[in-house]
Amino acid sequence: MLYMWVGTRVNKWVTDRLRTPQAHWTTMNSPMVSAQSHTPPVTALRATLSMEKRTERANSSFLTADESVSYAYVLSVAIVAVIGLVTLEGFYVDDALQGQGLYTYEDGGALHGSYVDGELNGPAQEFDAEGRLIFRGQYKDNVRCGICWVYYPDRGCVVGEVNEEGEMTGKAVAYVYPDGHTALYGSFVDGELIEARLATLTNQENGRPHFSVDPDSPVYSYDKSTPSCIASHKMLPDPYESQRVYVGQSLISGAGEGLFAKTDTDADTVMAFYNGVRITHTEVDGRDWSLNGNTISLDEDTVIDVPEPFNLTENYCASLGHKANHSFTPNCKYDPFVHPRFGPIKCIRTIRKIQKDEELTVAYGYDHEPSGKSGPEAPDWYKRELCDFQEREEGRGAKDTC
Repeated sequence: MLYMWVGTRVNKWVTDRLRTPQAHWTTMNSPMVSAQSHTPPVTALRATLSMEKRTERANSSFLTADESVSYAYVLSVAIVAVIGLVTLEGFYVDDALQGQGLYTYEDGGALHGSYVDGELNGPAQEFDAEGRLIFRGQYKDNVRCGICWVYYPDRGCVVGEVNEEGEMTGKAVAYVYPDGHTALYGSFVDGELIEARLATLTNQENGRPHFSVDPDSPVYSYDKSTPSCIASHKMLPDPYESQRVYVGQSLISGAGEGLFAKTDTDADTVMAFYNGVRITHTEVDGRDWSLNGNTISLDEDTVIDVPEPFNLTENYCASLGHKANHSFTPNCKYDPFVHPRFGPIKCIRTIRKIQKDEELTVAYGYDHEPSGKSGPEAPDWYKRELCDFQEREEGRGAKDTC
């Protein structure tokens, strides 16, 4: 028997029968599978039914069938739709999904794949709730196999041939930066960089990447900071960042050094990275403000800090994002980034086109109120700049409000 599950509506014919005492069922919910996961979500959803097998006529607005469908089939569809769990759409033969299927997560993410007897076999793509691609590759018997691409929201990705467990582990794996061609090629374990050299993604053939490895490249390894160590290789620049920015004397009066673009750049381009030691918000709030000149909040628990003497490029140049100065009319913004060396950090991304040698600026986001309740309390220099900016924007009378 062949029918298609459209699985988005439940008609009265089905809901009435959900109340019948003959039906006994259990379901297991499935959380959103992360980009690093290698277990397909379809294996986490089960519907067990125990009932007398009956055949009744189906409402064609819910299912299309050859005159009749099994009551057990219809009830299994209704369980997913009524309980509000994930949905799985496709063609079924003898209660097993065959061919193309669409698995939709509770948060709106989706996995498009090929199924054989209800198991993922063949090419598949996975998207997050925003519609961004987070996985592209192959499955065999519900396990990732062959060449796979795992994408981060920041548009970097890890690509290579996965092992028997579907993990991105091996000596021929690469991290590809958001530009789509700058890469670090070498050894990875479950997607984490172990040891790699600078490479260039030259082309792809049927999803299989080809890299040109720089034989003179330094070796890069995972080097996530701690509260006391900013990096093991403090003077090893990031190869992607080095192509895009340089440090020079800021054009902003009294700002010291600033960050500048090496080339003309489009909007929505990652330019630099903000790495530093990882400290707590409590530590930042409890110390003198003069020590917080190069701090940025990473999340609710962690603040990234570039303390002295690492604020000077002669002592630290592995990342340069902390060199970008503040502006109330910035051309860049801070964004989360998963870096192959530094782990979760922040990056600087353009919000408009940038010209070569233009200074990159960001809005620091200090709280304008004296209490600092909605953000970090503003330092004196920021308050002065705010007054000047408001005076220029609003005209006479702005000084009275500052």
